[in-house]
Amino acid sequence: MNVIQQCAGKLEPSIKQFLLSLMSGDNKPLNNQVQYHGVIYDLYCCAPQVLSGVLPYVTGELLTDQLETRLKAVSLVGDIIALPGSTIPEGLQPIFSEFLKRLTDRVVEVRMSVLEHVKSCLLSNPFRAEAPQIISALCDRLLDFDENVRKQVVAVICDVACHTLNAVPLETVKLVAERLRDKSLLVKKYTMERLAEIYRVFCEKNSDSSVNPNEYDWIAGKILRCFYNKDLR
Repeated sequence: MNVIQQCAGKLEPSIKQFLLSLMSGDNKPLNNQVQYHGVIYDLYCCAPQVLSGVLPYVTGELLTDQLETRLKAVSLVGDIIALPGSTIPEGLQPIFSEFLKRLTDRVVEVRMSVLEHVKSCLLSNPFRAEAPQIISALCDRLLDFDENVRKQVVAVICDVACHTLNAVPLETVKLVAERLRDKSLLVKKYTMERLAEIYRVFCEKNSDSSVNPNEYDWIAGKILRCFYNKDLR
């Protein structure tokens, strides 16, 4: 990897040609031996500049009809944006935007994979520049037609809130609380449990000057009202 870092300029054309031949499927014997998504990730970790001509093609993989390729592309982009201390450079922004759009993918497995990766991304740096964009995209999926996806969105938002309470806007927590009226009992119960966890974190941090002591008091009332719901008793 040190050699690649030191000779990035000279190696870039050859690396691009090699990776694009794998991505296009032109080199089928080698495709069976080389997991090029892993190669791209390793290269990005040590010398991202050599991938300037390769990464735009990952956008195409995020849009492909081939489910396996789409899932691998989601994992690759998700792993890259979740790198500790990572900031998304301008050249990667279009890929990141398409990655977030996979939250509306027609396949539940893809949507769930994106959710896992954005959780890792936010937990690695809750105040990263892209956090508002990610949280906004998550809020849109609180109404996903699949109950397991809705439950996972609640999980991601609440995991981040419990990790760093003031990293999640209060209005977002209130949107999560609306899932207490979800048509799915699974989502209702899970939302109640996670709101209780957020309230516990709030109580523990009540003396912290970064937390408004009145901001989360409403959660207790929401949870108490759940006991009047026969489904949640």
